[in-house]
Amino acid sequence: MLLAVDIGNSSIKLGLYHGPMLLDYTKICKPEEAQDFVKQNTITNCIISSVRKETQEIATAMGFPNAHIVSHTSSLPIRILYDTPHTLGIDRITAAIGALSHYPNRNCLIVDMGTCNTIDVLNADKEFLGGNISPGWSMRLQAMDEMTSKLPLGEMITHERLIGKSTQMALENGAFYGMLFELEGYINALTTQFNEPVIVFTGGAANHFAEFIKTEIFVHPFLILDGLNHLNEHNS
Repeated sequence: MLLAVDIGNSSIKLGLYHGPMLLDYTKICKPEEAQDFVKQNTITNCIISSVRKETQEIATAMGFPNAHIVSHTSSLPIRILYDTPHTLGIDRITAAIGALSHYPNRNCLIVDMGTCNTIDVLNADKEFLGGNISPGWSMRLQAMDEMTSKLPLGEMITHERLIGKSTQMALENGAFYGMLFELEGYINALTTQFNEPVIVFTGGAANHFAEFIKTEIFVHPFLILDGLNHLNEHNS
């Protein structure tokens, strides 16, 4: 069985795959916490997507020093058309491969809502065209609190009233609706440009924001893990 590992900025996600099937999943904060999950299963291979510099140390702490750590130089089922592929986040690459595994031969608009939001395009010819990065929901709230002297820290909540009636509500509305309108703007512009692409959401806030967008959205909470599994099959 394959252990797919998604190392993000704030957590580590583990997925256990047998062929195309995700058999088990867990999320941890420290690599040592993976050991109990690993001991319960017979794992023959490990593949890792990471946005952190200390990836090799994390792999070793998990018990997989020889894991396949994905990079832009790995043998990929997609072509990277990015001016600086060495700076491209591996999570963006593996999310695109995940979209490919679910929607082959389709243009895909991939939105990953984590610490930062990434919005990327994979075309029907399996070409990663690039995308944009912006602050995530939590980061927007934290930035307004930490970079000002008086503004409080808002919560990640949604108000039905669009216009804030207090400073707290104004901060929370600004973070949420600013992000929502940003996503809607990208979807409208790129849907026209790329001939009705499949719109794929992933990340912690994916379900929440998908409810507010009228366009058809496909939410895949394990998109990066699915991409890692597909990449492992591609290399096999």
